[in-house]
Amino acid sequence: MESKAARLLLVNSTERYRDAVMSGDLSLPTDLAHSIESLILLSFEAQEVGILGISSDGVYNQMLGAGFRVIGGGFNAPLPSEAVLKLVVDFCPTHLVLQVPNKTILQWAIKNQIQVIALFTQQTLQAHLEQGWESTRFAHLLNDPGVFWVAGQGMQASNYLQKIGVEPNKIVPWAWPQLMNETTNPAKQLDITERPLELLYTGAMVSTKGVGDLLIAVAQLRNRGLKATLKMVGRGEIDRFQDQVAQLHLEDHVELLETVPEQGFYSLFDQADILVIPSRHEYPETNLNLIDDGLAARIPMVVSNHPLFASRLYHGVNAMIFPAGNARALAHRIERLTSQPQLYEQLSTSAQFGQDDIKNLVLWSDVIEHLLESDDRQFHWLTRHCLASERYLPSSVESAYLQRSA
Repeated sequence: MESKAARLLLVNSTERYRDAVMSGDLSLPTDLAHSIESLILLSFEAQEVGILGISSDGVYNQMLGAGFRVIGGGFNAPLPSEAVLKLVVDFCPTHLVLQVPNKTILQWAIKNQIQVIALFTQQTLQAHLEQGWESTRFAHLLNDPGVFWVAGQGMQASNYLQKIGVEPNKIVPWAWPQLMNETTNPAKQLDITERPLELLYTGAMVSTKGVGDLLIAVAQLRNRGLKATLKMVGRGEIDRFQDQVAQLHLEDHVELLETVPEQGFYSLFDQADILVIPSRHEYPETNLNLIDDGLAARIPMVVSNHPLFASRLYHGVNAMIFPAGNARALAHRIERLTSQPQLYEQLSTSAQFGQDDIKNLVLWSDVIEHLLESDDRQFHWLTRHCLASERYLPSSVESAYLQRSA
Protein backbone atom coordinates (compact mmCIF):
# COMPACT_ATOMS: atom_id res chain seq x y z
CA MET A 1 0.00 0.00 0.00
CA GLU A 2 1.27 3.45 -0.90
CA SER A 3 1.72 5.61 2.20
CA LYS A 4 -0.30 8.41 0.56
CA ALA A 5 -3.37 6.13 0.68
CA ALA A 6 -2.78 5.26 4.32
CA ARG A 7 -5.23 6.25 7.03
CA LEU A 8 -3.14 6.33 10.21
CA LEU A 9 -4.82 6.30 13.61
CA LEU A 10 -3.04 6.60 16.97
CA VAL A 11 -5.06 5.37 19.95
CA ASN A 12 -4.05 6.75 23.32
CA SER A 13 -5.59 6.95 26.79
CA THR A 14 -5.87 10.75 26.48
CA GLU A 15 -5.43 13.29 23.70
CA ARG A 16 -3.33 16.35 24.55
CA TYR A 17 -2.57 17.75 21.11
CA ARG A 18 -5.68 19.85 20.48
CA ASP A 19 -5.11 22.28 23.34
CA ALA A 20 -1.36 22.46 22.66
CA VAL A 21 -1.81 23.29 18.95
CA MET A 22 -4.66 25.75 19.46
CA SER A 23 -2.84 27.59 22.25
CA GLY A 24 0.04 28.53 19.96
CA ASP A 25 2.43 27.96 22.87
CA LEU A 26 6.00 27.67 21.56
CA SER A 27 7.48 26.47 24.87
CA LEU A 28 5.96 22.99 24.89
CA PRO A 29 7.60 20.04 26.68
CA THR A 30 10.12 18.24 24.47
CA ASP A 31 8.03 15.10 24.06
CA LEU A 32 4.86 17.01 23.13
CA ALA A 33 6.67 19.28 20.67
CA HIS A 34 8.33 16.26 19.06
CA SER A 35 4.99 14.45 18.74
CA ILE A 36 3.22 17.40 17.14
CA GLU A 37 6.03 18.04 14.65
CA SER A 38 6.05 14.34 13.73
CA LEU A 39 2.28 14.23 13.26
CA ILE A 40 2.42 17.27 10.99
CA LEU A 41 5.04 15.57 8.81
CA LEU A 42 3.08 12.31 8.79
CA SER A 43 -0.01 14.21 7.59
CA PHE A 44 1.86 14.98 4.35
CA GLU A 45 2.64 11.30 3.85
CA ALA A 46 -0.76 9.77 4.61
CA GLN A 47 -4.28 10.38 3.39
CA GLU A 48 -5.31 11.24 6.94
CA VAL A 49 -3.74 11.09 10.40
CA GLY A 50 -5.90 10.92 13.50
CA ILE A 51 -5.32 10.76 17.25
CA LEU A 52 -8.01 9.18 19.40
CA GLY A 53 -7.97 10.01 23.10
CA ILE A 54 -10.21 7.46 24.80
CA SER A 55 -10.69 9.53 27.97
CA SER A 56 -11.59 13.20 27.55
CA ASP A 57 -13.71 15.89 29.18
CA GLY A 58 -16.01 16.00 26.16
CA VAL A 59 -16.75 14.30 22.87
CA TYR A 60 -15.18 15.92 19.81
CA ASN A 61 -13.88 15.14 16.34
CA GLN A 62 -11.88 17.99 14.85
CA MET A 63 -9.37 18.53 12.05
CA LEU A 64 -6.64 20.87 13.28
CA GLY A 65 -4.92 23.47 11.15
CA ALA A 66 -1.72 21.51 11.79
CA GLY A 67 -3.08 18.90 9.37
CA PHE A 68 -4.17 16.02 11.61
CA ARG A 69 -7.45 15.06 13.27
CA VAL A 70 -8.07 14.86 17.02
CA ILE A 71 -10.87 12.74 18.47
CA GLY A 72 -12.04 12.83 22.06
CA GLY A 73 -13.92 9.73 23.15
CA GLY A 74 -15.43 11.28 26.25
CA PHE A 75 -15.13 8.02 28.21
CA ASN A 76 -14.13 7.46 31.81
CA ALA A 77 -12.98 4.26 33.52
CA PRO A 78 -14.10 1.53 33.36
CA LEU A 79 -13.87 1.84 29.60
CA PRO A 80 -16.63 0.35 27.43
CA SER A 81 -14.47 -1.57 24.96
CA GLU A 82 -17.11 -1.96 22.26
CA ALA A 83 -17.93 1.76 22.28
CA VAL A 84 -14.23 2.62 22.03
CA LEU A 85 -13.82 0.13 19.20
CA LYS A 86 -16.66 1.83 17.30
CA LEU A 87 -14.67 5.10 17.27
CA VAL A 88 -11.70 3.22 15.85
CA VAL A 89 -13.80 1.50 13.19
CA ASP A 90 -15.48 4.78 12.21
CA PHE A 91 -12.07 6.25 11.31
CA CYS A 92 -11.50 3.38 8.84
CA PRO A 93 -7.77 3.04 9.60
CA THR A 94 -5.40 1.14 7.35
CA HIS A 95 -2.55 1.62 9.87
CA LEU A 96 -2.99 1.62 13.64
CA VAL A 97 -0.65 2.67 16.46
CA LEU A 98 -2.06 1.27 19.70
CA GLN A 99 -0.65 3.15 22.70
CA VAL A 100 -2.93 1.48 25.27
CA PRO A 101 -3.03 -2.27 26.03
CA ASN A 102 -6.58 -2.77 24.73
CA LYS A 103 -7.19 -6.37 23.66
CA THR A 104 -10.50 -5.63 21.96
CA ILE A 105 -8.95 -3.11 19.56
CA LEU A 106 -5.89 -5.27 18.97
CA GLN A 107 -7.94 -8.38 18.18
CA TRP A 108 -10.11 -6.39 15.76
CA ALA A 109 -7.03 -4.98 13.98
CA ILE A 110 -5.46 -8.44 13.61
CA LYS A 111 -8.70 -10.01 12.40
CA ASN A 112 -9.21 -7.26 9.80
CA GLN A 113 -5.56 -7.28 8.67
CA ILE A 114 -4.94 -3.70 9.74
CA GLN A 115 -1.23 -2.88 9.83
CA VAL A 116 -0.80 -2.45 13.58
CA ILE A 117 2.00 -1.77 16.05
CA ALA A 118 1.86 -1.37 19.81
CA LEU A 119 3.77 1.57 21.31
CA PHE A 120 3.94 1.83 25.10
CA THR A 121 5.40 4.33 27.52
CA GLN A 122 6.98 3.24 30.78
CA GLN A 123 4.06 4.90 32.58
CA THR A 124 1.46 2.91 30.64
CA LEU A 125 3.11 -0.42 31.39
CA GLN A 126 3.58 0.44 35.06
CA ALA A 127 -0.04 1.56 35.46
CA HIS A 128 -1.49 -1.59 33.92
CA LEU A 129 0.88 -3.79 35.88
CA GLU A 130 -0.36 -2.22 39.12
CA GLN A 131 -3.96 -2.81 38.01
CA GLY A 132 -3.36 -6.54 37.69
CA TRP A 133 -2.93 -6.53 33.93
CA GLU A 134 -3.16 -10.04 32.42
CA SER A 135 0.30 -9.59 30.98
CA THR A 136 0.99 -13.13 29.80
CA ARG A 137 -2.22 -13.39 27.77
CA PHE A 138 -1.68 -9.96 26.26
CA ALA A 139 1.93 -10.83 25.40
CA HIS A 140 0.65 -13.84 23.46
CA LEU A 141 -1.59 -11.50 21.48
CA LEU A 142 1.30 -9.09 20.84
CA ASN A 143 3.30 -12.01 19.40
CA ASP A 144 0.67 -12.57 16.71
CA PRO A 145 2.17 -12.11 13.20
CA GLY A 146 -0.46 -9.44 12.59
CA VAL A 147 1.32 -7.13 15.05
CA PHE A 148 4.34 -5.75 13.20
CA TRP A 149 6.35 -4.68 16.25
CA VAL A 150 5.96 -3.70 19.89
CA ALA A 151 7.76 -0.56 21.05
CA GLY A 152 8.72 0.05 24.68
CA GLN A 153 9.98 3.35 26.11
CA GLY A 154 13.58 2.77 27.13
CA MET A 155 15.37 -0.43 28.03
CA GLN A 156 13.44 -1.01 31.25
CA ALA A 157 10.06 -1.10 29.49
CA SER A 158 11.47 -3.15 26.63
CA ASN A 159 13.04 -5.68 28.98
CA TYR A 160 9.73 -5.89 30.84
CA LEU A 161 7.91 -6.67 27.59
CA GLN A 162 10.36 -9.49 26.96
CA LYS A 163 9.94 -10.72 30.54
CA ILE A 164 6.18 -11.12 30.16
CA GLY A 165 6.69 -13.12 26.95
CA VAL A 166 6.89 -10.75 23.99
CA GLU A 167 9.44 -12.02 21.46
CA PRO A 168 12.63 -9.89 21.56
CA ASN A 169 12.89 -9.91 17.75
CA LYS A 170 9.78 -7.74 17.55
CA ILE A 171 10.45 -5.41 20.52
CA VAL A 172 11.78 -1.95 19.57
CA PRO A 173 13.16 0.25 22.39
CA TRP A 174 12.43 3.95 21.84
CA ALA A 175 13.02 7.33 23.49
CA TRP A 176 12.00 10.97 23.30
CA PRO A 177 14.59 13.30 21.73
CA GLN A 178 17.21 14.78 24.03
CA LEU A 179 17.62 18.46 24.75
CA MET A 180 21.37 18.21 24.94
CA ASN A 181 24.20 16.80 22.88
CA GLU A 182 26.96 15.16 24.88
CA THR A 183 29.60 15.75 22.19
CA THR A 184 29.76 19.43 23.16
CA ASN A 185 30.31 18.72 26.84
CA PRO A 186 33.74 17.62 28.11
CA ALA A 187 34.07 15.66 31.34
CA LYS A 188 33.69 17.87 34.43
CA GLN A 189 36.19 18.26 37.25
CA LEU A 190 35.46 19.50 40.76
CA ASP A 191 37.41 22.24 42.55
CA ILE A 192 35.54 23.93 45.39
CA THR A 193 38.51 25.18 47.37
CA GLU A 194 37.54 28.81 46.81
CA ARG A 195 33.77 28.61 46.22
CA PRO A 196 30.67 26.79 47.50
CA LEU A 197 29.45 23.49 46.08
CA GLU A 198 26.57 24.13 43.67
CA LEU A 199 23.72 21.60 43.69
CA LEU A 200 20.87 21.63 41.19
CA TYR A 201 17.33 20.27 41.39
CA THR A 202 14.76 20.65 38.61
CA GLY A 203 11.29 19.16 38.69
CA ALA A 204 7.94 19.32 40.45
CA MET A 205 8.03 21.00 43.85
CA VAL A 206 6.19 18.32 45.81
CA SER A 207 7.17 16.19 48.77
CA THR A 208 7.00 12.88 46.89
CA LYS A 209 9.74 14.15 44.57
CA GLY A 210 12.00 14.21 47.62
CA VAL A 211 12.27 18.01 47.76
CA GLY A 212 12.04 18.09 51.55
CA ASP A 213 14.63 15.29 51.81
CA LEU A 214 17.03 17.32 49.67
CA LEU A 215 16.62 20.45 51.82
CA ILE A 216 17.32 18.41 54.96
CA ALA A 217 20.41 16.92 53.30
CA VAL A 218 21.72 20.40 52.42
CA ALA A 219 21.26 21.50 56.03
CA GLN A 220 23.14 18.41 57.24
CA LEU A 221 25.99 19.08 54.80
CA ARG A 222 26.33 22.66 55.97
CA ASN A 223 26.25 21.58 59.61
CA ARG A 224 29.19 19.29 58.82
CA GLY A 225 31.15 22.17 57.33
CA LEU A 226 30.53 21.67 53.63
CA LYS A 227 29.59 24.98 51.98
CA ALA A 228 26.76 23.68 49.82
CA THR A 229 24.27 25.80 47.90
CA LEU A 230 21.17 24.62 46.09
CA LYS A 231 19.24 25.96 43.12
CA MET A 232 15.74 24.51 42.70
CA VAL A 233 13.64 25.01 39.56
CA GLY A 234 10.04 23.85 39.35
CA ARG A 235 6.42 24.56 40.11
CA GLY A 236 4.28 23.25 42.91
CA GLU A 237 4.21 23.83 46.65
CA ILE A 238 6.67 26.73 46.58
CA ASP A 239 5.38 28.41 49.75
CA ARG A 240 5.62 25.18 51.71
CA PHE A 241 9.26 24.65 50.82
CA GLN A 242 10.12 28.30 51.37
CA ASP A 243 8.88 27.78 54.93
CA GLN A 244 11.09 24.70 55.26
CA VAL A 245 14.08 26.66 53.94
CA ALA A 246 13.48 29.26 56.66
CA GLN A 247 13.10 26.61 59.37
CA LEU A 248 16.42 25.08 58.34
CA HIS A 249 18.08 28.53 58.19
CA LEU A 250 18.99 28.07 54.54
CA GLU A 251 17.63 31.39 53.20
CA ASP A 252 21.05 32.53 51.97
CA HIS A 253 21.96 29.17 50.48
CA VAL A 254 18.85 27.95 48.61
CA GLU A 255 17.33 29.64 45.56
CA LEU A 256 13.84 28.63 44.40
CA LEU A 257 12.74 29.44 40.84
CA GLU A 258 9.44 28.46 39.24
CA THR A 259 10.84 28.42 35.71
CA VAL A 260 13.78 29.38 33.51
CA PRO A 261 13.89 29.99 29.74
CA GLU A 262 15.13 27.08 27.62
CA GLN A 263 18.51 28.67 26.98
CA GLY A 264 18.84 29.19 30.73
CA PHE A 265 18.15 25.50 31.26
CA TYR A 266 21.36 24.62 29.43
CA SER A 267 23.43 27.01 31.50
CA LEU A 268 22.07 25.51 34.73
CA PHE A 269 23.77 22.23 33.89
CA ASP A 270 27.00 24.00 32.99
CA GLN A 271 27.11 25.98 36.23
CA ALA A 272 26.07 23.26 38.66
CA ASP A 273 28.47 20.73 40.17
CA ILE A 274 25.93 17.99 40.96
CA LEU A 275 22.43 17.26 39.69
CA VAL A 276 20.22 15.74 42.40
CA ILE A 277 17.10 13.67 41.58
CA PRO A 278 15.68 12.53 44.95
CA SER A 279 12.30 11.09 43.83
CA ARG A 280 10.56 8.80 46.28
CA HIS A 281 9.14 5.51 45.04
CA GLU A 282 5.54 6.71 45.37
CA TYR A 283 6.13 9.51 42.85
CA PRO A 284 4.89 8.31 39.41
CA GLU A 285 7.98 9.09 37.34
CA THR A 286 7.04 8.81 33.67
CA ASN A 287 10.20 9.43 31.64
CA LEU A 288 13.95 9.62 31.77
CA ASN A 289 14.41 12.95 29.98
CA LEU A 290 16.09 14.68 32.91
CA ILE A 291 18.50 11.80 33.46
CA ASP A 292 19.27 11.66 29.75
CA ASP A 293 19.99 15.40 29.75
CA GLY A 294 22.22 15.02 32.80
CA LEU A 295 24.17 12.24 31.12
CA ALA A 296 24.47 14.33 27.96
CA ALA A 297 25.77 17.29 29.97
CA ARG A 298 28.14 14.95 31.84
CA ILE A 299 27.13 16.41 35.16
CA PRO A 300 27.63 13.90 38.02
CA MET A 301 24.28 12.92 39.49
CA VAL A 302 23.09 11.81 42.90
CA VAL A 303 19.85 9.94 42.32
CA SER A 304 17.39 7.93 44.39
CA ASN A 305 16.84 4.24 43.75
CA HIS A 306 13.48 4.89 42.11
CA PRO A 307 12.62 1.82 39.95
CA LEU A 308 12.35 3.85 36.74
CA PHE A 309 15.99 4.96 36.95
CA ALA A 310 17.45 1.44 37.16
CA SER A 311 17.53 1.00 33.38
CA ARG A 312 19.89 3.94 32.87
CA LEU A 313 22.01 4.39 36.00
CA TYR A 314 24.52 2.21 37.85
CA HIS A 315 25.81 3.13 41.29
CA GLY A 316 29.44 4.18 41.23
CA VAL A 317 29.59 3.94 37.42
CA ASN A 318 27.58 6.85 36.03
CA ALA A 319 25.74 8.06 39.15
CA MET A 320 25.66 7.87 42.94
CA ILE A 321 22.46 6.17 44.08
CA PHE A 322 20.89 6.41 47.53
CA PRO A 323 17.79 4.87 49.20
CA ALA A 324 14.79 7.06 48.36
CA GLY A 325 13.46 9.10 51.29
CA ASN A 326 16.72 8.86 53.26
CA ALA A 327 18.10 12.40 53.65
CA ARG A 328 21.14 11.20 55.60
CA ALA A 329 22.12 8.78 52.82
CA LEU A 330 21.58 11.54 50.25
CA ALA A 331 23.91 13.87 52.15
CA HIS A 332 26.48 11.08 52.43
CA ARG A 333 26.51 10.48 48.65
CA ILE A 334 27.02 14.19 47.98
CA GLU A 335 29.75 14.43 50.59
CA ARG A 336 31.52 11.40 49.16
CA LEU A 337 31.58 12.95 45.69
CA THR A 338 33.02 16.22 46.99
CA SER A 339 35.69 14.47 49.05
CA GLN A 340 36.83 12.24 46.17
CA PRO A 341 37.62 14.33 43.05
CA GLN A 342 38.68 11.19 41.17
CA LEU A 343 35.26 9.61 41.73
CA TYR A 344 33.59 12.84 40.62
CA GLU A 345 35.59 12.91 37.39
CA GLN A 346 34.98 9.19 36.84
CA LEU A 347 31.20 9.68 37.01
CA SER A 348 31.40 12.55 34.56
CA THR A 349 33.56 10.55 32.17
CA SER A 350 31.42 7.41 32.47
CA ALA A 351 28.26 9.33 31.63
CA GLN A 352 29.06 8.21 28.08
CA PHE A 353 28.10 4.70 29.24
CA GLY A 354 24.51 5.80 29.71
CA GLN A 355 24.68 7.83 26.53
CA ASP A 356 25.67 4.75 24.51
CA ASP A 357 22.41 3.10 25.60
CA ILE A 358 20.40 6.22 24.74
CA LYS A 359 21.93 6.58 21.29
CA ASN A 360 20.86 3.02 20.47
CA LEU A 361 17.20 3.90 20.99
CA VAL A 362 15.06 5.09 18.10
CA LEU A 363 12.79 8.11 18.43
CA TRP A 364 9.04 7.92 18.99
CA SER A 365 8.53 9.32 15.50
CA ASP A 366 10.78 6.64 13.90
CA VAL A 367 8.65 3.87 15.38
CA ILE A 368 5.55 5.26 13.64
CA GLU A 369 7.08 6.50 10.38
CA HIS A 370 8.46 3.07 9.47
CA LEU A 371 4.97 1.57 9.78
CA LEU A 372 4.09 3.39 6.52
CA GLU A 373 6.96 1.85 4.54
CA SER A 374 6.94 -1.18 2.25
CA ASP A 375 7.10 -4.68 3.74
CA ASP A 376 10.77 -5.19 2.82
CA ARG A 377 11.88 -1.90 4.35
CA GLN A 378 9.84 -2.59 7.48
CA PHE A 379 11.50 -5.98 7.89
CA HIS A 380 15.05 -4.62 7.46
CA TRP A 381 14.38 -1.76 9.87
CA LEU A 382 12.96 -4.08 12.51
CA THR A 383 15.90 -6.46 12.13
CA ARG A 384 18.36 -3.64 12.80
CA HIS A 385 16.50 -2.03 15.71
CA CYS A 386 14.79 -4.83 17.64
CA LEU A 387 15.87 -5.89 21.12
CA ALA A 388 17.49 -9.05 19.71
CA SER A 389 19.80 -7.09 17.38
CA GLU A 390 23.54 -6.53 17.90
CA ARG A 391 23.00 -2.88 18.86
CA TYR A 392 21.72 -4.02 22.28
CA LEU A 393 24.61 -6.29 23.19
CA PRO A 394 26.11 -5.13 26.54
CA SER A 395 28.75 -2.42 26.21
CA SER A 396 32.23 -3.05 27.61
CA VAL A 397 31.55 -0.72 30.56
CA GLU A 398 28.23 -2.41 31.32
CA SER A 399 29.78 -5.86 31.04
CA ALA A 400 32.49 -4.88 33.50
CA TYR A 401 29.90 -3.51 35.90
CA LEU A 402 27.73 -6.62 35.67
CA GLN A 403 30.73 -8.91 36.22
CA ARG A 404 31.78 -6.85 39.25
CA SER A 405 28.25 -7.00 40.66
CA ALA A 406 27.79 -10.75 40.11
